[in-house]
Formats: sequence, C-alpha cells, structure tokens
Amino acid sequence: MTANKSMAEELLDQARNTVALAVGAGADDAVASVSCGRALEFQYRADKLEKVQEDTSRSLGIALYVDGRFSTHGTNDLDPARLSSFVSEAVAITRELEPDPHRAITPPELYAQRPEVDLDLVDGTLLELSREERIAWCRQMDSEAHGHPDVISATSGVTDSSGVSARVSSNGFEGTHERTSVWYGTEVTIREDDLKRPEAWWWVGGSHQEGLPSPQDVGREALRRVLSRRGSEKVPSIRTTMVVDPEAGSGLLGRMMGALTAGAIQQQRSFLADRKGTRIASSLL
Repeated sequence: MTANKSMAEELLDQARNTVALAVGAGADDAVASVSCGRALEFQYRADKLEKVQEDTSRSLGIALYVDGRFSTHGTNDLDPARLSSFVSEAVAITRELEPDPHRAITPPELYAQRPEVDLDLVDGTLLELSREERIAWCRQMDSEAHGHPDVISATSGVTDSSGVSARVSSNGFEGTHERTSVWYGTEVTIREDDLKRPEAWWWVGGSHQEGLPSPQDVGREALRRVLSRRGSEKVPSIRTTMVVDPEAGSGLLGRMMGALTAGAIQQQRSFLADRKGTRIASSLL
C-alpha cells in the first residue's frame, strides 16, 4: 500500500468515526469529509530565491440532518476528545435551528453501483519533486525572461500541491479523492520610454507536469507578451464589435455563469433572474 493510500484509509477511518459520533449524539443523518494537503511555493527574482513557503493543512467538515433541520460545521482541531465535543455541540445547535424540510441526505440509489474510474488526477513525479528541481525551473524561466535589453525585472515562480480527502455518509456512501497540481510562470516588466513600464505574465499548470510547456518556453512567452505591448495607446470610448482574447473568454463566461446560479437568482442578485426560457447568448456557446 502506498503512503497516499495509507493516508486515504486513515482519513476514511476518521470520517467514519465522525459520522458515528454524530449519529450517537442524536443526528438522523450525517456526512463527514476529512482532507489533508500540502502546498509549496518558490519565487525567484534578481538572480536569487526570494521566497519559499510551505503550507500543510488538515481539516474536517460535517453536514448534519437533525429533526428536519440542517447545518454544516468545520474544524481543523482533530483531537479525539475535542472532536467529540465539537460534534455533540454541533448536533445540539442544529436541533435549535428553524426546520428545513427541503434538505435531505442524498438517497443511496443515486450513488449505488457508481463506476470505479481512475480519473488520472495524480502525477507521481510531482510528489517526488525536489527543491533543486523547483529552483532550476525558476532559473530557466528567469533566464529566458531577461532575453531583451529593455527588461527591467522578472519574477518567476513554481507552485505545486497535493491533497487527499475522504467522505462518508451515514446511509452508506464512502469514497476518497486524491489529486496533484503544479503551476509555474513568469511576470516581466520592460522599459518603453521615460514613463511607460509595460508588464505581462504567463503561467501554465495542471494536474500533471507532462504535456505542459517547458520552463524555458514559459519564460520566452512571457517576454514575447510584454514586448508585444509596446506602443499601445488608449482608444476613445466607442460602441463596436469587440475581439476577445481566448484567455480572457473564461472570465467573461464565468461572470455569466455566476449570474445563472440558483443562489444568485433566488436572492435576486442576477441580471438574468427574469430571463428564464429566453436565449441569453450565442447558440455557439
């Protein structure tokens, strides 16, 4: 059994125990989630390592269904004695809330016979990534980003993380989730004239390092982007067709999707609240 599999089993046991505590304290149903994670950040600037930061976390969350009422609670204090008191108090608090008849635990038939599919979210090489390799990536990006005499400064960085979580419900669900992530990139500032200081950046990342542009390519692309901003001028206000860079498209679509969430519409915080059944965008989307 691998170290992470052992951790997943440990988290499952903790989630099971938490659900048992909740039911023992009087909850009708409960769903417990336990997670742990680690993140490392390296930042490189002016030919030296400027920042190294490591964060580790472990936390627990529980959803409680008590006498037709519902609440969620979280803690990062997983000491057994204090956790027992935490769960008991959470159940007692939930019992005092207003009834929420529309809240119910997910029925077992909705997760029965779910497929056991490897989603390929873990890159084992990232779990073994060394300090020296992270610094080498930063230096490679920094070297390429300084490939023009007008460059004033460049800041390069590498951030990677890994995490494992487990979830258990009182009506039979059990599952674990594990993933890794890596991001690296460079921000560059150049001198255009006595006043202008164009800036640009490029970061890439994903669950796996394989398939991403090399650190050298990232540094070169960041430099290309900032150099392309030289000579830019403000344009007058005008109503016209706008061409959107694909990288900016996700932000525009994200704002639209945010307006479509149930919470935004229910709270009348959406400009689309009264547009049910009507087209709100191009049919190509």
